[in-house]
Amino acid sequence: MYLAMLCLIVKHWLLPDSYGPFDRVVEVLVFAAIAFEIVRSLLQGRRKKRRLAALYMLISKGKKIRAVAPMGYGNSNEKSIAEWRGTHAAWVTETNTFLLKYCWPHTSALFMEQDANPPAYPAIAVPVQREYAHLASGLEKLKGIMENPDGYF
Repeated sequence: MYLAMLCLIVKHWLLPDSYGPFDRVVEVLVFAAIAFEIVRSLLQGRRKKRRLAALYMLISKGKKIRAVAPMGYGNSNEKSIAEWRGTHAAWVTETNTFLLKYCWPHTSALFMEQDANPPAYPAIAVPVQREYAHLASGLEKLKGIMENPDGYF
């Protein structure tokens, strides 16, 4: 569509006596507006691809954290639980910082929101079940952002 309009403008530009000076100015302005829209859409597409790639890396990192969650009942291994909690907290901070920097403000609030009654995960150690539930719901919310980036970026 844009290409056809540009060709018509160039065609009329090359005809010497078909238009006056005002018409030439209008054609140049239309040409500039079309060129601006094309460049803007290309830049937005590149920006969205970079942000989606960064979001994909955060999701991958979150899935790795979920895969190494402490298993078992009770306080079986305090050291591994503390390490996992620290890793989880760092991931939440990194992800929230990314969302605050590159997305609409409501996206960060959506990500940080925790369920009042999170589901139980019987295979996960009891002390980290709330963090694990936040991780699982956060990954689902990030997946939703990936599926509909125009609503969040």
